[in-house]
Amino acid sequence: MILLILTISTICFFISYVYVAEKKKRLLTAAISAFVMLLSIFMIVANFYSHYGMTKTTSIKQQQIYPVSTFGETKLILYRPIGTKGKENVWIYASKKNQKTPKHTQANEYTSNKVAVSPDEQAYLKTAETRWTYKSKTYKFLFGIAQNNKQLIKRINTLILPKSWERLSVSQAQRLKKRLKSSQAQAQLKEQISRDVKTEMAAKIEENPSLAKDQAAQAALIKQLSAQAQKKAVEQIINEIKKD
Repeated sequence: MILLILTISTICFFISYVYVAEKKKRLLTAAISAFVMLLSIFMIVANFYSHYGMTKTTSIKQQQIYPVSTFGETKLILYRPIGTKGKENVWIYASKKNQKTPKHTQANEYTSNKVAVSPDEQAYLKTAETRWTYKSKTYKFLFGIAQNNKQLIKRINTLILPKSWERLSVSQAQRLKKRLKSSQAQAQLKEQISRDVKTEMAAKIEENPSLAKDQAAQAALIKQLSAQAQKKAVEQIINEIKKD
């Protein structure tokens, strides 16, 4: 609408000088049309450079996210460093369980990401977006042609992750996957888990001798200890990879 007002006022200014014969009327109509024309130009420039008629609004949404991959009880979320300085990361996550194609946080100059550790077992992605929006329908009617309503100013993604989740770069995750697929690593892992389970099992039976005769309780305990031992072994490998 503002462009239409500018166009009409410009035409009126031209007509005033060319076709209005009476001097007083010519000056009056020319002055009014010139004022409207200049005011329209000022408002267009102010809207473009200073977001005249607009205000900042912030919206917050939160969604549950899931690990990209798991190794037994160990859950992984990945990141990929971006930029030459490597100070910012794009985080890769799953928006639903067993998602084949994972999602990632945005990679642009408006977006920043941070991580918060939670005592809960569920993970969330909290997104706060600040955008320019028009103060009223009148301003939107005037400047809507600029298509700058809801223009993004900044976006902050906060990944709220359980303490038990491991954070790895994409390259580190690839090395972990390759290492765990190795037959030698699998044999070592199996041996370590078996050794840890036997040690823990012996300690539990010593604490509670009745376990020695309770096969069902032993089976349940072995399953629990095996999962714990596997998690511990995988975490050791992850720590080694992180140090490299």
